[in-house]
Amino acid sequence: MEEIKISKDMLISDLLQVDSSIMYFLMQIGMHCVTCPAAMGETLAEASVVHGLDPDSVEEYLINTIKEKLEDEEEERKDREEEAKKAAAAESTEA
Repeated sequence: MEEIKISKDMLISDLLQVDSSIMYFLMQIGMHCVTCPAAMGETLAEASVVHGLDPDSVEEYLINTIKEKLEDEEEERKDREEEAKKAAAAESTEA
């Protein structure tokens, strides 16, 4: 799995380019301002402080949440591949 590059010093706009679901995760913790164009020029630390949140905790939350999301996606991909292999094997035995 690839290295997750998230830092409290990153601009909100840059974070959203890492993974667009970051917007959803920030909104879950009350940072609804991520949809505001002005927020795109703020760092995660600045936006966290404005919302009364600890920047280090928000950074850790995003890293862990995105890591878990990527692990889940990888597991789903492997499951789909395994199902496709089983289907192909079943078709070849029927022929």
